[in-house]
Amino acid sequence: MHNIRLETERLILRPLCVDDADAVFQWVSDERVTRYMVYLTYTSVEQVREWLESIQHSSAWHFGFERKSDGLLIGELRASTKNIGAAGTTTAFI
Repeated sequence: MHNIRLETERLILRPLCVDDADAVFQWVSDERVTRYMVYLTYTSVEQVREWLESIQHSSAWHFGFERKSDGLLIGELRASTKNIGAAGTTTAFI
Protein backbone atom coordinates (compact mmCIF):
# COMPACT_ATOMS: atom_id res chain seq x y z
CA MET A 1 0.00 0.00 0.00
CA HIS A 2 1.18 3.50 -0.72
CA ASN A 3 0.90 6.55 1.52
CA ILE A 4 0.58 9.17 -1.22
CA ARG A 5 -1.93 11.92 -0.50
CA LEU A 6 -2.79 14.66 -2.98
CA GLU A 7 -5.07 17.62 -2.41
CA THR A 8 -6.89 19.95 -4.76
CA GLU A 9 -9.20 22.82 -3.91
CA ARG A 10 -12.17 20.46 -3.57
CA LEU A 11 -10.78 16.92 -3.31
CA ILE A 12 -8.36 14.76 -1.35
CA LEU A 13 -6.86 11.80 -3.20
CA ARG A 14 -5.77 9.26 -0.62
CA PRO A 15 -5.14 5.54 -0.30
CA LEU A 16 -8.24 3.39 -0.08
CA CYS A 17 -8.53 1.25 3.05
CA VAL A 18 -10.81 -1.51 4.32
CA ASP A 19 -12.70 1.03 6.44
CA ASP A 20 -13.95 2.58 3.18
CA ALA A 21 -16.06 -0.48 2.33
CA ASP A 22 -19.47 1.05 3.07
CA ALA A 23 -18.71 4.21 1.09
CA VAL A 24 -17.23 2.32 -1.87
CA PHE A 25 -20.26 0.01 -1.93
CA GLN A 26 -22.45 3.02 -2.75
CA TRP A 27 -21.04 3.27 -6.27
CA VAL A 28 -19.78 -0.27 -7.00
CA SER A 29 -23.27 -1.63 -6.32
CA ASP A 30 -24.98 0.91 -8.60
CA GLU A 31 -25.62 -0.52 -12.08
CA ARG A 32 -25.84 3.02 -13.48
CA VAL A 33 -22.17 3.36 -12.55
CA THR A 34 -20.82 -0.15 -13.09
CA ARG A 35 -22.08 -0.46 -16.65
CA TYR A 36 -19.21 1.88 -17.58
CA MET A 37 -16.61 0.10 -15.45
CA VAL A 38 -14.38 -2.92 -16.05
CA TYR A 39 -15.71 -4.72 -12.95
CA LEU A 40 -19.07 -6.35 -12.33
CA THR A 41 -21.67 -4.89 -9.99
CA TYR A 42 -20.91 -5.75 -6.37
CA THR A 43 -23.80 -7.22 -4.39
CA SER A 44 -22.51 -7.01 -0.81
CA VAL A 45 -20.31 -4.87 1.38
CA GLU A 46 -18.36 -8.05 2.22
CA GLN A 47 -17.31 -8.37 -1.46
CA VAL A 48 -16.05 -4.79 -1.34
CA ARG A 49 -14.21 -5.44 1.92
CA GLU A 50 -12.47 -8.46 0.36
CA TRP A 51 -11.42 -6.37 -2.64
CA LEU A 52 -10.13 -3.57 -0.41
CA GLU A 53 -8.15 -6.11 1.62
CA SER A 54 -6.63 -7.52 -1.58
CA ILE A 55 -5.44 -4.14 -2.86
CA GLN A 56 -3.57 -3.40 0.35
CA HIS A 57 -0.78 -5.61 -1.03
CA SER A 58 -1.06 -4.52 -4.66
CA SER A 59 1.80 -2.90 -6.55
CA ALA A 60 -0.77 -0.54 -8.13
CA TRP A 61 -1.76 2.70 -6.43
CA HIS A 62 -5.45 2.84 -5.53
CA PHE A 63 -6.70 6.31 -4.65
CA GLY A 64 -10.02 7.26 -3.15
CA PHE A 65 -11.50 10.63 -4.11
CA GLU A 66 -12.76 12.28 -0.94
CA ARG A 67 -14.81 15.44 -1.19
CA LYS A 68 -13.42 18.07 1.19
CA SER A 69 -16.75 19.78 1.77
CA ASP A 70 -18.32 16.78 3.54
CA GLY A 71 -15.67 14.02 3.69
CA LEU A 72 -17.70 11.80 1.35
CA LEU A 73 -15.75 9.25 -0.69
CA ILE A 74 -17.07 9.66 -4.24
CA GLY A 75 -14.82 7.55 -6.45
CA GLU A 76 -11.53 5.79 -6.97
CA LEU A 77 -8.60 5.62 -9.31
CA ARG A 78 -6.07 2.89 -9.97
CA ALA A 79 -2.65 3.81 -11.30
CA SER A 80 0.16 1.41 -12.05
CA THR A 81 3.40 1.25 -13.92
CA LYS A 82 4.72 -1.23 -16.41
CA ASN A 83 8.12 -1.58 -17.99
CA ILE A 84 7.70 -1.48 -21.76
CA GLY A 85 9.91 -0.63 -24.68
CA ALA A 86 13.57 0.14 -24.11
CA ALA A 87 15.26 -1.25 -21.02
CA GLY A 88 14.57 0.95 -18.02
CA THR A 89 11.58 2.71 -19.59
CA THR A 90 8.58 2.89 -17.27
CA THR A 91 5.11 3.97 -18.31
CA ALA A 92 2.27 4.81 -15.90
CA PHE A 93 -1.28 3.63 -16.59
CA ILE A 94 -4.42 5.14 -15.14
